[in-house]
Amino acid sequence: MRARGPGPIVLFGVALALRLGWMGRWGGLHAGVEPGNLRSVRRVFDGHERLFFEAFRGSVADPTAQAWPLGLWVHRGLGLLVGDPRWLLVLPSLAGAVAVVLVAALTSRHFGRRAGAWAGVLAAVLPEHVAWSTSAVPVVLATTLMLWSFWCGPTGG
Repeated sequence: MRARGPGPIVLFGVALALRLGWMGRWGGLHAGVEPGNLRSVRRVFDGHERLFFEAFRGSVADPTAQAWPLGLWVHRGLGLLVGDPRWLLVLPSLAGAVAVVLVAALTSRHFGRRAGAWAGVLAAVLPEHVAWSTSAVPVVLATTLMLWSFWCGPTGG
């Protein structure tokens, strides 16, 4: 008998909706960011997120404890590809939703479908994971890549 629970597409959709809906900062972002009109965007990217925003805009600063070189260059590459600062928030939200599906899949693989479904639901609604999935800081990107490596690793498949 098949265990009932959310499928990967449902988990991804719920997780993405929570992450994109969590952000009350959408109003400060708009597609046409002119150099003289960055005031609202700077309110969205404060603290060390600003280093990533500046890298996105083309001004890659020297790496610090808050922003390592690879993260700065990833954000610079994203800026070259899309140019819209909303992607600084959409990309981690997508990565966070993928991480939820990977948590469910890995847990299912090792502990059964029911445990995987519960792990996926709990990861989808975990406030800390949702919050990090709405940050320009690449914490969730690294977490998702780590989970993906577990999925593809020697015990995977």
